[in-house]
Amino acid sequence: MLNTLKQRLLVLGTGVVLLALIIATAASYLDSRSHVRAQTLANLNTVAQGQAQAIGAWIGTQRSIIESLRPAAALEDPRVPLTQAALSGGLDLAYIGHADKRMLQHKDIPLSADYDPTKRPLYLQASASNTVVLTEPYLDDSTQQPVITFALAVKEGSATKAVVASDVYMTGVVNTLKAIKPTPSGQAFLVAPDGRVMAHADVKHLLKPATDLSPALSVAALKS
Repeated sequence: MLNTLKQRLLVLGTGVVLLALIIATAASYLDSRSHVRAQTLANLNTVAQGQAQAIGAWIGTQRSIIESLRPAAALEDPRVPLTQAALSGGLDLAYIGHADKRMLQHKDIPLSADYDPTKRPLYLQASASNTVVLTEPYLDDSTQQPVITFALAVKEGSATKAVVASDVYMTGVVNTLKAIKPTPSGQAFLVAPDGRVMAHADVKHLLKPATDLSPALSVAALKS
């Protein structure tokens, strides 16, 4: 009877110790996991904020370049300032569309005989604003690389006399995103407030819903 009681007490004591060890191990794991998660999120936030500032500065530079081209709209031949802007800003194309339908570019790109810059969505978008406008990214027809366009209407009163614009490859932005590796399997991309992908290492995701990458990336989740 005593031996049986000793065995029971031994088993019970061993079970209590094992249970305590399991609880302590689980608590330690959960605490470590929470710490690692918090540290990873903090690192992600730091990286995201830093890169956002860099991209914001790049956009600011491109806006300044377009602003500097405003006087060129009054020139009969603005090729020199357009070329200088293209070289300094790494532009694919710098150009001016005039209200009289003239289209002047920093390099010769063939246009159709009936080409009318004033009918282009970009011209209309710029004319409706008093500041530099920025288009959504789109794929360049010849290179299939993502491009954005900056444009500014040059006005006389409320009438648009011309629109100065630049097409800029997003190569630098995409390369920056490719270089961000917060985790070994992680990747970075830009998403607009409406949930569409604005920049990604794989161009097939351009302007597609972020939920195509992960169902968790809903607009509500992104806003939170």
